Amino acid sequence: VCLPLGLYMSGASQVIFVIATVILCSYYLLASIKFMKERTDPNAKKLLRVSVIFLPLFMIFLGCCQG
Repeated sequence: VCLPLGLYMSGASQVIFVIATVILCSYYLLASIKFMKERTDPNAKKLLRVSVIFLPLFMIFLGCCQG
């Protein structure tokens, strides 16, 4: 869902945004899968922490790479 945004950018900002998006989304996906497999309190806390950190970091990269 996030990667098509990178297609509207150009040059180095596109590369930086795509790499950052892949890293952020992969970390979020891994935390989600871990919680789905094993529903424990530590996994729930980790998923919450990742989800709270994900969106602000994504918005920072989006803002920095667009202009």
